[in-house]
This record gives sequence, C-alpha cells and structure tokens, in this order.
Amino acid sequence: MIMKKALLLLFLGIVCTVHISAQRFQDSGSGLWFQSADGITALVTFPGNSPPTESNPNTVYVGNIVIPAAVTHGGTTFAVTGIGDRAFFHAINVTSVVVPSTVRTIGSMAFQGCIALTTIDIPEGVESIADSIRGTTKRKIKNTVRKHT
Repeated sequence: MIMKKALLLLFLGIVCTVHISAQRFQDSGSGLWFQSADGITALVTFPGNSPPTESNPNTVYVGNIVIPAAVTHGGTTFAVTGIGDRAFFHAINVTSVVVPSTVRTIGSMAFQGCIALTTIDIPEGVESIADSIRGTTKRKIKNTVRKHT
C-alpha cells in the first residue's frame, strides 16, 4: 500500500512538472506570446505552436514592440526574464523592440530575419545575448542596438 502511494505521488509530481513546463500563453495586453517553465517567470516566445520559417514568416508581431516586465495569465503573474530562442524569428513587420529591465537573457536567433527592425533597446541587466542579433538583423540595424540603464 505504501509503495502504491509513493508511485502515485511520483506520477502526480511528474504530471504537474510536465504541465508547468508546457505552459504557453498569449498576453492580451501586449499581444506577445510567452512560455513559462517554472510557473514564476516567463520568456517571450514565437506566436502559435511552431516557430516561423523563412517561407512562413511571423506576421503576428508588428510595429513597435514594448515587452512588458510582467504578464498575468490564469491568475498568476509572471516576471518576464528572457526572450526565447526564435521569439521574433522572421517577424518581418517589427520595426523596434524595447526590452524591460527584468530581462536577463536573449536567446538564439531571437531577432534573425527581422528585415524592418531598426532599433532594439537593451537594458544593462541583460547578461546573455547569444547570437540573437547576428546575420541579417545585425546588418539591417547596424549600430542602433542600445544598451542603457
């Protein structure tokens, strides 16, 4: 009987962990999509369930994007601590992005293929930028990536 209870608790722990790690949602205020792996913090992610491609670009994110410092979903408030891999990948209509001071990491290829992007405001607290602004995006925005306090 004790073994059955232990296995049930283990199973429930795994199910709860999988549920939390798979949490994706769209913020109604900003229109951005977020993903939370821990139920406390969130990363900006690409819209929908699969990442955009060169032949199927991200047309959901448009214009001047201001990433919020926190978002609320299902009664839980999440601190926005990162921009995930490919979050703005081929977001061909994004012209500028303001990153809040709560963000610490910017993932791989986060801004690749953003052909209209001219400015990214990055706060001093960002610790890791991966290869987010390399390639076509870096060539397009030139020296307008600004780190500030």
